[in-house]
Amino acid sequence: MLRLVVVAGPDRGRAFDIPAEVGVVNVGRAPGNTVRLTDEEVSRRHVSARREGASWFVVDEGSTNGTKLNGLPVRKQELRHGDEIAIGDTRLAVELPDGAARTVSTTVSGDERAPSIKARVTVGEATSDALSTDLAAARKGLRLLRDLGAAASRATSVADLGRALVETLLHVEPADRAVFLLPEGEGFRVAAAAAKRGVIADRPVSRTLLELAKKEGAALLCADTLADPRVMESASVQDLGIRSAVCVPLLASGRLLGLLHLESVGGGSKSGCFGEEHLRLLATAGDALALALENLRMREALLARERVEQELQLAREIQGAFLPEELPRVAGLSAAARAVPAREVGGDFYGLWPAGEGRAVAVLGDVAGKGVPAALLMARALAEARAAAAAGLAPGAALTAVNRALASDIPMGLFVTAVVARIESASGRLVYANAGHPLPLVRRRDGSVEELGGARSLPLGLDPEAAYSEAEAPFAAGDVLLLLTDGIGGDGDVDPALALAAAPPDPKAVLEAVLRGGGGETHRDDRTALAVLAGAAQSAGPATTRRA
Repeated sequence: MLRLVVVAGPDRGRAFDIPAEVGVVNVGRAPGNTVRLTDEEVSRRHVSARREGASWFVVDEGSTNGTKLNGLPVRKQELRHGDEIAIGDTRLAVELPDGAARTVSTTVSGDERAPSIKARVTVGEATSDALSTDLAAARKGLRLLRDLGAAASRATSVADLGRALVETLLHVEPADRAVFLLPEGEGFRVAAAAAKRGVIADRPVSRTLLELAKKEGAALLCADTLADPRVMESASVQDLGIRSAVCVPLLASGRLLGLLHLESVGGGSKSGCFGEEHLRLLATAGDALALALENLRMREALLARERVEQELQLAREIQGAFLPEELPRVAGLSAAARAVPAREVGGDFYGLWPAGEGRAVAVLGDVAGKGVPAALLMARALAEARAAAAAGLAPGAALTAVNRALASDIPMGLFVTAVVARIESASGRLVYANAGHPLPLVRRRDGSVEELGGARSLPLGLDPEAAYSEAEAPFAAGDVLLLLTDGIGGDGDVDPALALAAAPPDPKAVLEAVLRGGGGETHRDDRTALAVLAGAAQSAGPATTRRA
């Protein structure tokens, strides 16, 4: 039977005997509570006592002013004979049937039992009296806080901080091992550990204690395991030789940033155990260390972002080498191209290569996706297209070869659209093949615009056995061929066919016309175009292209 006696407050002197068959005792001001109090500082349903097996637990029910057990804030903790529950101005003494002091223990999953939880301190609260009134103990506490602060100020990374903390915490008596852990997924990762001679630093840590400290946001003190026969039944506790432990969460704005875990092992004397003074001292240190950890994490994130920006800039410069600023000269032709990536690097590509007297091969493609992955695949696709052109392959055969090369090792879900055109200025004809790409446009000398809709097949990389056919169209002097990616024509762009019709018959002027608009400098997709004019005079100088 549980008995609650009011020893302070408006209801002082009242006693409540809880029958053995009752499993939940509600305490508060509202009618219907098992223990109804008149204290105005007590919530309507403030706290409860709950039976779990042979034990009783005190549980705060979300009260306004909180609950304390033996002077320490508590959310849930097992009760023992002689405990005192403080709610509002009321204090309730706990009497258990056997009248004997019992060690509080917390069980873990399976058949393992965790070390006893003797006391806890809510991080950021109730730590003002952390230092002992004993002068020697106070000096030690101040020295530890100073050393931890110095270690935090010298650290230049989270890893440095962890190493410095565990080495410093080993000076806390009676610590035999100190561990610094970081949250990772649903669990924890040991970032640093140190131990005194004869103790293994990288042995397991009680997950139950870590999870409890994380859940409650409180620094926890494990009682003397030798005083709890139920804990001594745990094979894991015996194997690890844990005598006493402290676990301190490092919290910032309610977020768990890390955990400090200290253990003492072996020794038969009470001096080999941590006390509540250790708990309060380390909880006080935890507040400052959490701030240091948060600052270091922000610093590392900033440095990482700067490294990424530098790498992306380098990637853009490398990509610029694949998309040259100057296209080769070809007799009877003038050409220009421009690529405007949506991000630092893009997946669009282009090329123009001489293919004999008065002939050239033009290619323009688009990798599905954006950013670095698309840029890497773009480099491979462009290299394969260049090799096919150098081998003298016709447009259909060139796309077939590129598709076979890409399909063997292209990542699942990625593909490439592309168009290849062989331009013959002397004969005035254009031979082309299309792998799922937007249709090429031709502006005739009279100003009319025509879509080249033939020979359109699957994108590259989807079917290694795909073969690509060809189509042919006239391409006389004064005609302009425009190849473009699907990023052009959306986001407020002008219609590319209308822009081509209105532009002067000059490749650079055509690019200016079709790339104009689109909501300014910000676009959701890469935008690339290549224009070729038939009948250009050789004396006009080399054709050039500009990159955004």
